[in-house]
Amino acid sequence: MEQRPKRRYFAKHAKSSAALVSLGIHAVLIVVALSFVAVTVITKEDQIFEAKKVKRPKMALKKLQVPVNINKKKVQKPKLRKRLVVQPKLNQPIPDIKMPEITGVKGGLGSAGDGLGGAGSLGFTMPEINIFGLKSRGEKVFLILDCGPSMMVDERGGIPAFNIIKNELLAIVENLPDTTLFNISVYSKSGTYLLFPKMVSATPGNVAKAEKWLRPLNQFKPGMGNRDYGPSTLGSGGMGLTRTDVAEPPLRSASYWLRSALIAMQQQADTVFVLTEGWGALHYVKEVFEGKAWSESKMAQFKEAVEKAKRMFAEENRQRREKGLPPKVLPSTRAIVNTYVPGTKFPPGNKKKHQYGPGEVEEGMKAVRKKHANGAGSQIRSGVKKKKDKFSFNVVHFTTKANNAPIGKFKTLTNDLDGDYKRLEGLDAIRFNASSAPEAVAPAPQPESAPEAVIPVPQPESTPSNPEPEKSTVPAPTEPEKRSGLSDFSNPLYAGIELSEEQKANILATEVDVTGMDKKARAVATKGRKKQIFKILTAEQNKIFAENAQRIKRG
Repeated sequence: MEQRPKRRYFAKHAKSSAALVSLGIHAVLIVVALSFVAVTVITKEDQIFEAKKVKRPKMALKKLQVPVNINKKKVQKPKLRKRLVVQPKLNQPIPDIKMPEITGVKGGLGSAGDGLGGAGSLGFTMPEINIFGLKSRGEKVFLILDCGPSMMVDERGGIPAFNIIKNELLAIVENLPDTTLFNISVYSKSGTYLLFPKMVSATPGNVAKAEKWLRPLNQFKPGMGNRDYGPSTLGSGGMGLTRTDVAEPPLRSASYWLRSALIAMQQQADTVFVLTEGWGALHYVKEVFEGKAWSESKMAQFKEAVEKAKRMFAEENRQRREKGLPPKVLPSTRAIVNTYVPGTKFPPGNKKKHQYGPGEVEEGMKAVRKKHANGAGSQIRSGVKKKKDKFSFNVVHFTTKANNAPIGKFKTLTNDLDGDYKRLEGLDAIRFNASSAPEAVAPAPQPESAPEAVIPVPQPESTPSNPEPEKSTVPAPTEPEKRSGLSDFSNPLYAGIELSEEQKANILATEVDVTGMDKKARAVATKGRKKQIFKILTAEQNKIFAENAQRIKRG
């Protein structure tokens, strides 16, 4: 049997094998070609610019017209000379330098004491306080104001006089330098009140607090009631003091201005001003009355006199309110009875009064000051060294013709405590001695003799057939006087301003009597009154008022 040759795979697929080989070769070539990178570097030649040479003319140098001497000056060496040197003597007595008198507060002239020996005691850096012409220097000032009803009786000028006193005190505080420490205390029979728990610097913020606290005190308002005065009218702020006593032997207790003065000693004040109506440094000792008791008939007569006096007192104040005047102020029931029913006998009391003398008060004040010298009351000073036990105690005494008893005591005390004393009697004296124009208030009525009591007699029930018309006991209202100037509300200055009745009353209360004043004085009074009216009007009303004034000025 014939054997056939075997067919091989490649022989059978010769064409397809050649194609595969060709593809493989091309793939290898592509890979090799991709692995080479052809880089062509093109270089450019830098261009070079050549500037043409310019021929410039040469200037011939000229000789200097002014000869200059360049030779250096020879400096001579300093020679020692013999001189006499005098060693100055320190702590020599300095002559008394009188500064010009300026009302209010002055100070802040800089430190003149450093290196001048005795000149350090001149006190140039401490402000000078001037209250009603009473002057003193201090860096820690304590002001004490009596706000009790005795300060506002008609004989002392009434409520208008008190408002001048209050404004004077506020003006002093407003003018104190920021470096001065201060505090204010007001008192009456009902208690003692303090503005700050300790002395503070007279910054604008603290001065504003004093203004807010003190301004409403005993301020006159239309329709003011019989008892709308006293510490209850103080503004916000301040603090009432507890009954805990601050007295030190020989004082057993303290009341009135003495209590405030002892607080000033606790706080180490170096200048104290007291504005008061009387001595009042009392200590009460309870004592059982062993005398003969009053009969029922005497007590009944006394009670009847009291009721009669109170009715007359209320009637007089009603008439004053109708006239737009401040109320009459009387400090106690005894004063009311003595004013309207003089000669009335009073029941015997059960209290014995011990009135301290100037020596006891001085010793007690120094004892309190010494006790608290290094305590909480002692604060940082403003720079002037001063002995801790050295202080000035000053009193402005508002008196009446019938009240001269405490003058000697006050004079002795202020003299012993390096202070001064001044007595002012009545409204005219207060106005004259005020350093700034007082805020005008309703005029104070002059004290009059007490009117006789009109006690209604009960009528029988039966009435006549033709009864006569009952006559009113209330006085008929009088026509208002013809107003002019700032009191005339038809004045073009008030055009477009709607004033309330209270504003009108307050504006009328700012009237000032210009009779007898010259032209310059009248202008000053009018300017001061306009400032007071600005305080009464609102901000929007003030804007209209100012525009009206400018329009009138332009004609």
